[in-house]
Amino acid sequence: MAGKSRNNRIFYWDKGTLIDRPSAHCRPANLKKVREEISGKLKREATEDDLYSHLMYPEVFAEFTKFNRDFGNVGGRNSG
Repeated sequence: MAGKSRNNRIFYWDKGTLIDRPSAHCRPANLKKVREEISGKLKREATEDDLYSHLMYPEVFAEFTKFNRDFGNVGGRNSG
């Protein structure tokens, strides 16, 4: 680790110090399987946006889809 400045490190209190990309420590996702799971929950074919939104923000995506199911798609409506 010689030559690395402290600013190039990411600290995790319970896992020590990472000096590389955090995503290098993630498990690979089976995109086909995840898409099938999401499609089942949505009761329609999951789009690319659905897939990647779920992968990056699973809780936010779940709340968003529930909101759309309860109130319909409110995107693009004129508010005035």
